[in-house]
Amino acid sequence: MRRITGSRTAGLLFTALLSVTPLVLVHAAGFPVRIDTAYAVKDYTGYADLALSAYFLAAAVFTLLYAREGKGPFAFIAALMLAMGAWTKNEGLTFALLGFLILAGSALLKQRRDYRTLALALVPLALFILPWSVYKTLLGLGSEYVQNMGPGVFFSNLSRLGRIIPYIAGFMFMKPGVTGLVWWAYAISALLGLRNILSGKTVVLHGLILGQLGVYVFVYIITPVDLKWHLDTSLDRLVLHLIPLGMFAAALHLSMMAGYSSPKDRR
Repeated sequence: MRRITGSRTAGLLFTALLSVTPLVLVHAAGFPVRIDTAYAVKDYTGYADLALSAYFLAAAVFTLLYAREGKGPFAFIAALMLAMGAWTKNEGLTFALLGFLILAGSALLKQRRDYRTLALALVPLALFILPWSVYKTLLGLGSEYVQNMGPGVFFSNLSRLGRIIPYIAGFMFMKPGVTGLVWWAYAISALLGLRNILSGKTVVLHGLILGQLGVYVFVYIITPVDLKWHLDTSLDRLVLHLIPLGMFAAALHLSMMAGYSSPKDRR
């Protein structure tokens, strides 16, 4: 945050806000009391979801830095974080695809034609994803969702959106005791800073956040298990994956509105 906005205050403020977000605390170090009836226990310390959210945030930040500054090492580090996320959980695979598409767009657009950097960015993705995929295939470990990805299942289940969208929105915006004010800050700052929403600083973040949320909605549409049970038992973890990234995007929007800019931007 300090690197991109030039403001130490913004970096400290939004890191502090993220560190006291209840859902982050539950997965990071436990919580002394139950924060919501959805939680059967008081902490999930040791699970992979918080690690995945850290990979998502790091990948997004270095993708953003590469898009702004065009330095090859940023793209390579972003690709490494995407690869680590893909190795951690299946949700990281779709995020890796989204992130690499944005990296590719940044490398090939704006007259950069940075094919070398793009090729190097493929290396960590291939090293982490391909062996693991082969290993799972050899063991016969598939996914119950793959066979449901056809257009027939999708369109026949499209009516589920009427249940999925309100449930997700309710969890993200109507449970501040769980998610804090992250998503309110994200949505309000994006609306107030609408003229900057497609700027080079923010379009990367919005693409990753909204794209990954879209993937999660798609999975709920095609899920072969009971929809309510699936939402009840998984949505909190899926939202956690994007909370640090949502906070970062909100911080960036609000800092831009406050007039903060990095020395690079002032030049």
